[in-house]
Amino acid sequence: MHQTFYIDIDEEISSVIDKLKKSMAGENYFVVPKRALFLQSIVNLKLLKREADKIGKRVTIVTQDNIGISMAERAGIDTRSSIEGFEQDVNPGGVSYEESEYVEDEGTEGGVADDETFFSSEGVNKSSRLNSVGTEDYYDESTAKPSSIYDKKPPVKIESSRPETPTRRLFGINKYSSAAPGNTNQQSRARQVMDARRSSYAGSRMKASSEISRRKTQSKKQLDPYKEKALEKIFLKTRENDQPKQTVNEEKRGLVWKFSITFCVICALSLAGVLAYLFIPSAKIIITPDNIENRININISGSESPGAESKIPIRVISNEESVSLEVEMQGKNVTGKKAEGSVTIYNEFSNAPQPLVATTRLETSDGKIFRIVKGVTVPGTTLVDGEIKPGAIEVQVVADQPGSDFNIDPSEFTIPGFKDSPKYEKFYAKSTEAMTGGTSDENASGPAKVTQADIDKAKEKVKKALEEKIAETIANELSEDEISLEDAREIEAAKISISARVGQVLSSFNCSGTAAFKAIVFSESDIKKAIEKSVKGKDDSEYEWKAAKIEYATVQPDFEKNILELKIHGEVAATPVIDAEKIKHEILGKRAEQLGDILRKYSSIKNVNVEFQPVFISRVPQYSKRVNVEIVPVD
Repeated sequence: MHQTFYIDIDEEISSVIDKLKKSMAGENYFVVPKRALFLQSIVNLKLLKREADKIGKRVTIVTQDNIGISMAERAGIDTRSSIEGFEQDVNPGGVSYEESEYVEDEGTEGGVADDETFFSSEGVNKSSRLNSVGTEDYYDESTAKPSSIYDKKPPVKIESSRPETPTRRLFGINKYSSAAPGNTNQQSRARQVMDARRSSYAGSRMKASSEISRRKTQSKKQLDPYKEKALEKIFLKTRENDQPKQTVNEEKRGLVWKFSITFCVICALSLAGVLAYLFIPSAKIIITPDNIENRININISGSESPGAESKIPIRVISNEESVSLEVEMQGKNVTGKKAEGSVTIYNEFSNAPQPLVATTRLETSDGKIFRIVKGVTVPGTTLVDGEIKPGAIEVQVVADQPGSDFNIDPSEFTIPGFKDSPKYEKFYAKSTEAMTGGTSDENASGPAKVTQADIDKAKEKVKKALEEKIAETIANELSEDEISLEDAREIEAAKISISARVGQVLSSFNCSGTAAFKAIVFSESDIKKAIEKSVKGKDDSEYEWKAAKIEYATVQPDFEKNILELKIHGEVAATPVIDAEKIKHEILGKRAEQLGDILRKYSSIKNVNVEFQPVFISRVPQYSKRVNVEIVPVD
């Protein structure tokens, strides 16, 4: 059994599949016009093939569209180019619709027996039942077996010897009998015509019954196994549908159970959505203020007991230091050049700068001494992105002695002057390039005669040694925020004594010296406060002033009065005061495009960067703890 569907040119694939699913036939023919919509996609055809395989039906596409035929064959679907020959597939018995006549039974009177009269076995009944699948009376027949050939009246197809004039049933015989009495002859002629036609009709019915019986038997023998199997499934499914269904109470319990599960799932998802909305989203607003920078020149005074607002407190350090050196006059006389190079000195001790005088010693791990050429101030530590960075400065150094041994590779240095103090571990130096230029000419000799040049050289060594030791002593006595400028120190003339005289022949001699010193030190934070106070207005509460850079132009100490006069060049940055909490409450629940209008009211804001988590949200959370407003100052 098959069923034919005619598809419109603009019909969708979903409609075609729906027709296939509703079909009761095992074989389904789809007649499709050229350029039909669902034939234009191989995906549609594969989907139709998959659905047909899933429900166990065969599909054949009838079309003149060559492209559609090609794609259908690629999808595994049978194709035809025309509908010619369908009758042979539809009527296995060989009865042609074009050459047959439809003769309806007249009822119990004068009728011809139907073909079921000739098939009484179980196999014949099943075949007859399968052949009637798709008719209107199929389900009525499945529940009540006809008791006679007159219980059902399907149209019967028979071959006719008169192809042009089909035999038809004559209705209304009683109308002739109800005619007027005067028409007796006319009634007689009508009865004769009826008797003749009834005889001819009975003969035709008997012939048709015999032919149908023969064709039914042949149809049972020639029934396609695939069709029989497919129709048998439908037949069995019909019987299964006749079985008693579940009770109404069981159905209600199932519906209540499904409704309960669905309700619980919806509640759980809703709760999860609310919790996710409240606690997962977050927003970070990074605000860069619009700073104002000014350069200033200011004079600041300092004394041990400052009374005026323009003065800062100072402290005087005074002490005496002595050194002793031994000058070698025998062995190798070494002449030549000293190695030179550069190193970077680091301060990890504190955020206070550390001054270092010229000739400050730097020592390698193997004991070689290099000295700073000029006095420098090592910057203090700084805080960058929450990380403490050491202060650093690059200086030129020279070897303590001539010789090629001081042409060393990049090395690390310590400062011997800070030994036995906490600064020894926190101040260090590194070189990134090798020291170069050191040469030596060595000549062996015995004891040498002391000359005035030897004595003068020894005195210079003692003076330098005293200066270095005094500088180290001052540095060790400084507190965390204090600084000492070289120009704010006073060193008395050194008292030097030498154990040798000019003309003596000696292998070595001693040279010692003693010197007293004073140094005025002060806190650099006091300098910054004085600068900030000088530029800040009386009612300037919208800005926070901060000294960014300080340069000491002139330093004039007075050690008799213990006062200090400073002339300073500096840079001051004014950072606007921004209320982060106020901004946070204004932007809660606002969309990203609304933030610009809100923050544009603050003229002191230079730039704003908004970060949402997760990234796909574009609204600031309503929960204030999920919002972070950060003010990032400009470096």
